Amino acid sequence: MADFHVVERFDPTRVGEQETVNDESEILAKLKKKIEKRKIEQEHEEKVVEEPAPKKKKKEKKKSRIWKPETDPASEQAEVEKKENENKEPATFTLIGQNIKHKKTKVKRVLPNWLLNPDIAEIDYLADMLPITGMEGLDTVLVNHLQELGFENYFPVQRQVIPILMKPHKYRPHDVCVSAPTGSGKTLSFVLPILQALKSRVVPKVRALVVVPSANLVEQIYQVFNLFASGTGLKVKSLGINDFKQDQSQLYRFGDTGILHQNVDILISTPLRLVSILRETEHLDLTSLRYLVIDEADDIIMDMRDDWLNILESAVYSKGRNRPGPLNVINLRKRELPLQKLLFSATIGQDPEKLEQLNLFEPKLFRCIVPPKDLDGKVISNYGNRDVPEYSIPVELKQYKVTAEIAHKPLMVKYLLDKFKFGSVLVFTKSKENTHRLCMVLASLGYECKEVSANISVAERQKILNEVNVGTLKIVVCSDALARGIDIDKLDAVISYDAPGFTNTYVHRIGRTARAGREGTAITILEPNQENNFSRITREAGVTKVEPYHVDEDEFEQEKPRYMQALDEVKKIVIKEQQKLMEKNRYNKQKH
Repeated sequence: MADFHVVERFDPTRVGEQETVNDESEILAKLKKKIEKRKIEQEHEEKVVEEPAPKKKKKEKKKSRIWKPETDPASEQAEVEKKENENKEPATFTLIGQNIKHKKTKVKRVLPNWLLNPDIAEIDYLADMLPITGMEGLDTVLVNHLQELGFENYFPVQRQVIPILMKPHKYRPHDVCVSAPTGSGKTLSFVLPILQALKSRVVPKVRALVVVPSANLVEQIYQVFNLFASGTGLKVKSLGINDFKQDQSQLYRFGDTGILHQNVDILISTPLRLVSILRETEHLDLTSLRYLVIDEADDIIMDMRDDWLNILESAVYSKGRNRPGPLNVINLRKRELPLQKLLFSATIGQDPEKLEQLNLFEPKLFRCIVPPKDLDGKVISNYGNRDVPEYSIPVELKQYKVTAEIAHKPLMVKYLLDKFKFGSVLVFTKSKENTHRLCMVLASLGYECKEVSANISVAERQKILNEVNVGTLKIVVCSDALARGIDIDKLDAVISYDAPGFTNTYVHRIGRTARAGREGTAITILEPNQENNFSRITREAGVTKVEPYHVDEDEFEQEKPRYMQALDEVKKIVIKEQQKLMEKNRYNKQKH
């Protein structure tokens, strides 16, 4: 029985048992051709994948005889790189103790186009002046008021902004932001165009609202509006100066037939008093409001208490007046009354998130820059090739710094007053307590001075400022809370008794002097540990140099005995005041 599992090899010598000799030769020839072809393919693959072999070739091992198609060299190279990467450590894991330096990516701040590309006006008060009579479209009554007050030319910010606000708009007008140095004429930049736009009104309604951070500034702007509104028939009212009931009674009245009449065309208020009036006054109608002016805008943006803007807009867009929708053909055909917002400040920041709280519509930014001067006093005006500074410091301002121990700071104020002999000076502190005590120390040292702080009524504040303006009072000690609400004509100097903590504070303090092209002096008293922070503030404000003021130590020491005596006198007064306050509080508790 044959074994079917036995396989015999081909033996060409066994003739008769296999095919003929000719068939055997053909088979051998075909096998040799296949072997040669396979060898050529393998050599080609080795050249692509491996590095070039050395001149002396070693005997290669036999490869698998399974046939592979010819591949693309690029794909072969990618396959090799993939295998090499697989042998490396994973990129997401770091070995313990391994020192790897990571390159920090620089985050670039992306600002809206209107903040990046403002309309810039360089302030040079003596160049290219525009006479008061040269402003096109301004009513004769307003021009006459300007001439009566002694104005001869418009300020640069007024020339820049007033024509824009008086220009008629076919569509919804842009909201406007104006950043200009203190004392550069910002108030008249919105007073004049608003009066010009409203002078032809027939029925009194609140068509313009000015919001400011302090009651003192309310009084200040009210006086400007009231002065220029004379002869136009427009009625201006202020909120926050009088008591609440009196403010309410000024806003509207009922006629003999019971018809409600609005008494106000232009309203000036602080945010807090405005919210109280809107909540408690049922008959105040704001549905005709056309202009919302936010003065000292950066201060108000930083303190958006009581959600005053949303409460205001809810009162405006009521009784049938709809909120404006997107700018399209359908909404344009409705001819709805727009509410234009006008922001004014010396330090409007570049924080889009804070500005976004005001719901601005396609805003335009106007910036008035005080150009620097070269050594010859010539103005350098080439902002096209460099960044525009965020703050603008008058070139006429001289800035000094002086160091003093905290216990000797009041004495340093006396020393500076004696040396400089200023005609009028504001001394800034950081709190109403410091204001009160410093004023008492200076009075004890023989100086006539008064304080302006939260403890002083609005009427008393205005009386004090008027005394400085007419020259009967030289020294006013003031807290930072009222820095923005003080406007003194021709103020000679500002002394910072307490060093400012922020750049905006410093800019607003020194902005009280060197106004409208006049010269001024700013001196900052620093404690030994405040040098670094003050250097940062001046650097951010764009101040190139603050000169150290040299103090004569011998003269300073000679004043110490009188100074120590004054401190003892003030200490006794403070103790008596505290005792009176405690007795008053005790009496109030017993009464209730």
